[in-house]
Amino acid sequence: GATFFPKSRFHLSLQAIEAQWNSLTLNEVNWYFRPQSRAKLQGFVESHCRASGVSPQQSVLSHEPVSPTVLGSYRWLLRFLEASKLASFLWNKNFKTTFDRRPISDIDATIVRFSNYWKALADALQQKTIPFSRLIEIQSFIVPTEVETLLLTTQGFRKAGSTSEASSSSSSSSSSSESSSSSSSSSSSSEPEQSEGKIKRKTKAPVAAAAIAVPGAEFEWEVLSSGDLSSLPEIISSVAKWSHFNNIKNSLLQLITVIPHLYHLIDPDNRDTLQVVEDHTKSLKGELEKLDAEQYKALTLDYFHKTFEERSQQVPPVFLKLDPALYKLVEKAGDVFIWLKAMPVDSEFTSSVEIAMGKTEMECPIELWESGENGQPGRPDERKLSQLSTVRTYFHMLIYRFEDHFEELSQLVPVLQRMGPSSETINNALEMSINLRKQLQELLEDSSDSAATSRLCQFYDKTSQGIFWKINSEITLSREEYKSSGSSDEDSLIGDMWLEWTVTRGNVVTQRQMNLTELLDLQSTVVLTINSEDNSQITTIIP
Repeated sequence: GATFFPKSRFHLSLQAIEAQWNSLTLNEVNWYFRPQSRAKLQGFVESHCRASGVSPQQSVLSHEPVSPTVLGSYRWLLRFLEASKLASFLWNKNFKTTFDRRPISDIDATIVRFSNYWKALADALQQKTIPFSRLIEIQSFIVPTEVETLLLTTQGFRKAGSTSEASSSSSSSSSSSESSSSSSSSSSSSEPEQSEGKIKRKTKAPVAAAAIAVPGAEFEWEVLSSGDLSSLPEIISSVAKWSHFNNIKNSLLQLITVIPHLYHLIDPDNRDTLQVVEDHTKSLKGELEKLDAEQYKALTLDYFHKTFEERSQQVPPVFLKLDPALYKLVEKAGDVFIWLKAMPVDSEFTSSVEIAMGKTEMECPIELWESGENGQPGRPDERKLSQLSTVRTYFHMLIYRFEDHFEELSQLVPVLQRMGPSSETINNALEMSINLRKQLQELLEDSSDSAATSRLCQFYDKTSQGIFWKINSEITLSREEYKSSGSSDEDSLIGDMWLEWTVTRGNVVTQRQMNLTELLDLQSTVVLTINSEDNSQITTIIP
């Protein structure tokens, strides 16, 4: 009562009976719970009331007795509570309402309506007449255990007096447009067996179950422990294919945007397989755009199989999870991936990052240097190096593949599946790695000679780096004056020369200096270095 019909007169009478349970006689219990004995027991219960000095209005006779429909169905209904989230969802959504003091006849009608609704759902799934609107509502519940419960319980619901055939009964529920049809109450049952990824069923001898035939009840609700589950694998497969198609429908724009950014990953000679996927996606988009929301929801599972199944099955499910913005960046990240591929050993990459974190400002590209605050020394930007590590980790299977291209689409799909979902963090990390690839490469290189050469090239490109040159040769003190002043500031010596420049990062402008000794070291390093990549640039700078 509390589970299905809270606060109804039936629920309230059950509570009253429970409160006086220990004082009830067997005749009173039978009068309340056994409709077939009620007429015979009426006199005994009334006599007991008179002998006990209890008025009929204070006895069990004052309560509306349990109906044959409730008695026949309660075990069947409780099975839903224990085994079926789908049944509980549909009951709570479509049938659970306010039963405050409503008579038991209303409860009987609700039980019958729900039973017919439940059976109509099973018939519609088996016959593929279920509309998209219902599938959208229940698709998350269509798993083997739920469908098994659905099939067994509907096979146990039938017109009173019928045996192996469950008679069809029309549903009075306005929530269900399908009519119930006859279905066989199973003479065989089955156990699931996994074979090559598909569900198979072994037929075994039927398990007998006594029918719950309650006198006066129009229907019977038999709790079957086994039955005909031959249609279960087909229902699961059918709904799974439709669910994939429905997800495609909801992701068409994203699919059409991301697919063009995947061609570069596949061997040019075998890109026709991806072209097929793109063509089918566009074809589905064209047809679905002709349907409004109501027309789409009115389509049936059978129509899906005849019209959309073949094309939708060509689209790999993982494509629905790909972020177009990310794979647009991947298309531009070839140089980053090629560079990272040269560092396949994790320990070597980690060591390069650790060494880079210890480099000085002279050895670090300006874009990767993080100035210290409150008098603290600066250091290479740890956040950007962490972003590079994120790129290397997330795209590991793309970066370190054996060939430059995947031979065909079937090889790319498993890699995309194993990479997992992306995020804005990964997008930002990859974009940073693309924009600062040369600077990152310079920072992680072991050669200080290379760092000096690259620094000279960056200085020369003052427009892009925001660097402006200014040479000072101020004479502030003679050596004699310097000695007598007791100053330890050698920058004030006669003839001292240093290089001063400003670095602009956003709205922050900082002053940088390099003294003559450092300049001479830089000159020596540049002259002695041999760097094939930057040699042409150095020749331009230093003829």
